[in-house]
Amino acid sequence: MSVERIKRAPAVRKGIIVRRKTHLIAMMKRVRHQLERSGFVQYQSTGMAIPQLVALADKYQHQGYRIALFTETIEFTDELMTEDEFKNEKRLGNLLVLKVYSR
Repeated sequence: MSVERIKRAPAVRKGIIVRRKTHLIAMMKRVRHQLERSGFVQYQSTGMAIPQLVALADKYQHQGYRIALFTETIEFTDELMTEDEFKNEKRLGNLLVLKVYSR
């Protein structure tokens, strides 16, 4: 009996999503205008992308921007599919939120 787990992204959207393969310098260049216009920009990541967001925070801090990091616990929903059954399974996960403020 095989079980297939389909992981779904959480419905929480608190900012720009940073993934494991996100190029940090390119991300910083893309949001530079938003940062200058609104005064802050907000990023979020979960799971294995959290070290990537911490590295992004370090880059902003070295450039003289003010940063704030927050953690939250969010609920994920996984879809489990067997040969004859389909059910949703909920689990808790971590969300890291980075706020970058203009200089």
